[in-house]
Amino acid sequence: MSTGSENGSDFRLYKGGDPRYLPAYPVELAAHLLLLPKSTLKAWVFGATWKPKGMPLRFFEPVIDPPDRSEQMLSFVNLVEAHVLKAVRRKHLVHMIKVRDAIEHLKDEFATQHPLADVDLLAGGKDLFLQEHGQLLNLTMGKQIAMEFLTVYLNRIDRDLGRAVKLYPFVVQPLRIGNEVIDQDSRVIAIDPYVSYGRPVINGTGIPTDEIAERFWGGDSIDELVEAFGRTKTEIEFALRYEKAQVSQTAA
Repeated sequence: MSTGSENGSDFRLYKGGDPRYLPAYPVELAAHLLLLPKSTLKAWVFGATWKPKGMPLRFFEPVIDPPDRSEQMLSFVNLVEAHVLKAVRRKHLVHMIKVRDAIEHLKDEFATQHPLADVDLLAGGKDLFLQEHGQLLNLTMGKQIAMEFLTVYLNRIDRDLGRAVKLYPFVVQPLRIGNEVIDQDSRVIAIDPYVSYGRPVINGTGIPTDEIAERFWGGDSIDELVEAFGRTKTEIEFALRYEKAQVSQTAA
């Protein structure tokens, strides 16, 4: 697990600020990293307005607090919050009003503006989570299955004293088989705010996935990349699949 103390707790490279909270990701890039539509992520963080035909103007209030709304940039903490929201909102179609209520409750209870990133929601065990925040899981698929999906997403966050310090974005989405949820994706790719300025890398290294993809698209074979970067074939292939998924998300 990567922590601030392991990577220089004085944060001199970041002008004294904790890199977890610094603006580092433009909306479009953040949406690509999380495999989310840009419009969805932008609404979650910066709000949105629209006018249905024959209806008054409507406004969607943001649910994630960025470092500075005028910059249109997200922090690593915001990435983690959006990752959790994706599990709750998009995968399970939970009404946003229930999500807002739960977030506000967590903010008050744990005294943080970023509870989805700064609070380990599973620390008290699944039963405790269901008891205290069950309103998030009142779903047609059933609470047990919903909890399994949410657990898969939450378990892709490494924490230090409860705070998120590393995110393993999905390359392959989790799969439901009957009453079981399978995480098909090993944690090969990581986003660590203390490594390579928060770019996606092969976990445990400082090798950005986009550098591997650029070499591959430039003509290098996978075997050549294995030799050049000193990593396994599986790691190289996961890096390429992740970058390809981002390109596919852009084209969608």
